Amino acid sequence: MNCQRAQDCMKRYLDGTISDYDLKEFTDHIKNCPECYGDLEIYYVMDMAQKYLKDESKEESYNICQLLENDMKDKLNRMERKRRLRGFLFLAFIVLAGVLIWTACLLMGYI
Repeated sequence: MNCQRAQDCMKRYLDGTISDYDLKEFTDHIKNCPECYGDLEIYYVMDMAQKYLKDESKEESYNICQLLENDMKDKLNRMERKRRLRGFLFLAFIVLAGVLIWTACLLMGYI
C-alpha cells in the first residue's frame, strides 16, 4: 500500500468500515510509515476529541496514542477471529458434505 491509498483508507478505518483486506494492508503500512502514522494520530485525536466532548459524563483523561494502538490491535484481532471462524465453517461444511455423501451412498447400496 502506498501513502495515497493509506490516506484514502483513514476515514474508513476511523469509521470502522474498512474491509479486512484493506485493514491488514493499512496497518502494515501505518506501522512502517511515520508520516502516515502521524496523520492517522491527528485524525484519531480529532475523532476521539469529538466523541469525548459529546459524552459529558467523562471525567478521566485519555492517552490518545495508547488508545490508537489499542484500537489497531482490537481491529486486527477481530479480523483474525473472523478469518478463523470462516475457516472453521468451511471445514464444518466439508465434513457435513462428506457425511451426507457417505449416507446417500450407504442408502443407495453403493457401500
